[in-house]
Amino acid sequence: MRAQDPVVLFLAETWADEDRLAKLCDDLHFDEKWVVPRVTRAGGLALLWKNTVQITVDSSSFNYIDVIVNKGKDDSWRFTSMYGVPETGRKHETWDLLRTLDRKFSLPWLVAGDFNEILLSHEKFGEALRSEAAMRDFREVVDDCGLQDLGYVGKKYTWRGKRGDGMVLERLDRALATQAWLAMNPATQVQCIRSNVSDHYPIIVKPEGIVGRQGKLFRFEHMWLTESGCGDTVRKAWMTHMPYSSSQIVLEKIKLCEEKLMEWSKRSFGGVKKQIEEKSKLLERVEFAAAQGADLEAVRILRVEMNELLEKESLMWQQQARDLHLKSGDSNTRFFHNKASQRFRRNRIVGLLDESNSWCTDRS
Repeated sequence: MRAQDPVVLFLAETWADEDRLAKLCDDLHFDEKWVVPRVTRAGGLALLWKNTVQITVDSSSFNYIDVIVNKGKDDSWRFTSMYGVPETGRKHETWDLLRTLDRKFSLPWLVAGDFNEILLSHEKFGEALRSEAAMRDFREVVDDCGLQDLGYVGKKYTWRGKRGDGMVLERLDRALATQAWLAMNPATQVQCIRSNVSDHYPIIVKPEGIVGRQGKLFRFEHMWLTESGCGDTVRKAWMTHMPYSSSQIVLEKIKLCEEKLMEWSKRSFGGVKKQIEEKSKLLERVEFAAAQGADLEAVRILRVEMNELLEKESLMWQQQARDLHLKSGDSNTRFFHNKASQRFRRNRIVGLLDESNSWCTDRS
């Protein structure tokens, strides 16, 4: 989530009072918020957003926050963040709510959040099969409201939980949209991203799609300083004899240091992003095994290892921010991600309009 730099953030089951959410809003550098208070110690919703997007809250309850984006303008649309009723016997309340909200406006509509239900049987793994009637009720309300599932990129199951001695995996979190909203944002993709601090994996809706990054120049990574081998590699490279003139030798030694550091980093770190991907896949397999009755201890160990890798990735984001005057010990990495992500957005082309005024994103 730190690397995504969202302009709007929806939080469900916050379990937090308004003062704590106000501090979170400030810490994450959001400008505005709308809070649905928790009941006793449970529940609670919050929508945070930046002033770069114009949002007008229309209504809210314990299960949703409904807003209009760019109200009164030609490109206005609607976003409803949802938290479905979890109790099986009360699921119909969520579907009734969606139908009521559908009748309020005719604007292009995006609905996203935790629906606490699955659409199809393959969206659950572990324990007993989901009731076909329960899934059919969800599918019917999606059809009645003219919505369609936006799919996902990344992890299929967005929630995992313990049931007895095993685990259950389900795709409870998703984004739905009307055809009118998709016509405004044809490149939209929904990404399920890593998180080991909650039983839910966050999803992020990307109207511009997911754009891959090009190769980058050599950059000294701050995380290398956490390993003693970094200094040894630089010293060994710098002491290497070179048959160059004094005017060339410094540049050649710098180049050699770059090469040796990259070789050392590949051996020592194996590419943090690659390690995270591999560890994430392994964790997913172990969670699947736990859902079939395997020991949960392996899940706990892998989550600890994942958190260590994510800390290293956080250091990489600090380096990419290029704001070296800030103290590296600053625990609020949100600033670093914001700066790096802003630079990335400025330096990319998402798509082109062809001669027929059609939006093209296919690189071929």
